Amino acid sequence: MDMKKIRLHPFFIILGIFLLLRGKLLIFLHTLVCVFIHEYAHSVSAKKRGYRINSLTLMPYGAVLNADSGLSDEDAFAVYASGPMINFLAALSVVALWWTFPESYSFTLGFFKVNLALGIFNLLPLYPLDGSRILLSAVKNKKRCLRILIAAGYGASFLCAVLFVVSAFFELVYSFALVSVMLFLGASVEAEKEKYVLFCKEFFCVQDLSRPLKKTELYVHSSASVGSLTRNLTSEGVYVVRIVDGNMNILKTLEGRELEKLFFMEKSRPMAALLEEKSL
Repeated sequence: MDMKKIRLHPFFIILGIFLLLRGKLLIFLHTLVCVFIHEYAHSVSAKKRGYRINSLTLMPYGAVLNADSGLSDEDAFAVYASGPMINFLAALSVVALWWTFPESYSFTLGFFKVNLALGIFNLLPLYPLDGSRILLSAVKNKKRCLRILIAAGYGASFLCAVLFVVSAFFELVYSFALVSVMLFLGASVEAEKEKYVLFCKEFFCVQDLSRPLKKTELYVHSSASVGSLTRNLTSEGVYVVRIVDGNMNILKTLEGRELEKLFFMEKSRPMAALLEEKSL
């Protein structure tokens, strides 16, 4: 990936300064390398599936991947799972290194811990972590799922804030505060972008012509409702719809602008009502 496209989020820089002031340069370097390979895996996986990566912004929990178009569900699952998997693979490689060169244990233990923690943390179903995006790619009702994941992100943020305050009475754990702020910012800022992406995917006429689109024929019975058809139209294809009777005789063909107008009609309206109209 072009190094010019990789950016450090201000919050990542703040984390680096904080760790340096506490004398934990090695941990910061381990974190930087682990986050980089995590997001590089996302980038490679996306590019192999034909997506162009515009930028990659490194965050303490991973990064924000900006592609030229929204990922399909199958591609999203593979792309977002690749990050945690490469961290687990890196951690496993360190264990193998210990087996071969035991003397390397002392200076690679931190790298092992950060990779393992980053992989596990990102698989949590909390927005905007990879686990939430993997889950979104696997469910049908994405809007409802997104609302639950965002609420879970806010809830986890609040819990970490409480744990940080409680830790002040024993031994102050700054990582609780860090995770709390990260999850809160992710759930509040990145969620709006995700909502827009979901809207574009659901409204089929908002199409990305930078990627190949399949032309698909759909057949719908005249007694079916308008809503039963529009639920099957996405931005990932070009559609021709045939309204048919019980014998599969074609009564009317809809495409282009005629299909767009269906989204503004009463969803319970039967397709048969459209047969008498000359133009939608």
